[in-house]
Amino acid sequence: MAYWRSQQGRGIVLILLATLAFASLDSATKYAGKLAPVLMLLWFRYLFQAVATFVLRFPVQGRTLLQTANPRFQALRGVLLLITSACSFFGLQYLPVGEFTAIVMLSPLAATALAAWTLKDQVSVRRWLLMTTGLLGVLLVVRPGGQVFSWALLFPVVLVSTYAAFQVLTSRLSGEENPYTTHFYTGLTGTLFMTPVAALYWDTTAFLAHWPWFMLLGFFGTFGHLMLIWAFMRASAVVLTPYLYSQIAFATLFGWLFFQHVPDGWAWLGIAVIAASGVGNAVLSVYELRKARGRPPAGGGGAPRGGGFWGFGGVFFWGRWQAVRGMLAAPFKNLGARTAYLVFGAVGGSVGAQLPDVQLWRVSMRPARSRPPGKCPSGRLAGDG
Repeated sequence: MAYWRSQQGRGIVLILLATLAFASLDSATKYAGKLAPVLMLLWFRYLFQAVATFVLRFPVQGRTLLQTANPRFQALRGVLLLITSACSFFGLQYLPVGEFTAIVMLSPLAATALAAWTLKDQVSVRRWLLMTTGLLGVLLVVRPGGQVFSWALLFPVVLVSTYAAFQVLTSRLSGEENPYTTHFYTGLTGTLFMTPVAALYWDTTAFLAHWPWFMLLGFFGTFGHLMLIWAFMRASAVVLTPYLYSQIAFATLFGWLFFQHVPDGWAWLGIAVIAASGVGNAVLSVYELRKARGRPPAGGGGAPRGGGFWGFGGVFFWGRWQAVRGMLAAPFKNLGARTAYLVFGAVGGSVGAQLPDVQLWRVSMRPARSRPPGKCPSGRLAGDG
């Protein structure tokens, strides 16, 4: 229990709250899209973020909340996230929440590829293999004849592309901007762009009848991003990234609870492959960071060793195999059990990998109070993904 009271433990709890909020946002969006115009919902989601951030942070930061050294980059970043959100809001009207979320989780890998192309970052062969594996997982989910194969797949495809660009730009701004300032301008940019559009589709009757859903969407989006900011202020990206994939489990569970949808066997396998490649990418980041610091894993070079590696591998792949065996032999009727396996794979292995007696996965970090305010140790802005 002492671990969960540490800065890293609190960061993990906050990141799990963020993924729960984002899965709730997606589920609420899918339902609310049947009650009110989607463009009105999208406008209010950004208006809520801008107003809530200003109300919460201006009394603390004063005018510094509004000061930015990169107004053009802030505007471009806001536009990229707005396009991402629009693809999400419209795509969820046609696609199941669980499968949609799994495809979107390919974004960090796509961002790695985009950074290699635009910023000339060096990407190892193992990381390219992980990206290829994640793409194969997507193909299993969206295969012809499957539950989600339709023209609506264009929405998550565009979303992955724009969100990857968004993440690369976020990395570019990370050393120069306060995350709350960026969070505010992201909401403000979306509000300014969407206000004239929402006016064309305005429905006063729908707004007055279903205003609690508007508020709920704004709350989930803003709350989730604030949880991300606070999480990255307490722990590093290499510690927190694997837990982002718990959003797939939450989204799949909500899809079953609220929309009575359960992915088919091949989709489950694809979801598992996507999550495995994403978590593997995070674990590889830890390994490469340790190596770059001149402190390779115990026992010399080569593959990672030790209890953390076997804890991760054992829990992760055991959970995946049990889910795959159940879906191929006699498909699970118990969604709770299948979701639990996803959680074990994406989250449980990471917990095992961070046990205090395993030095490989314990990345030394400065205490949170010694970091420059608003910057996360990963070298990118905390929050907004």
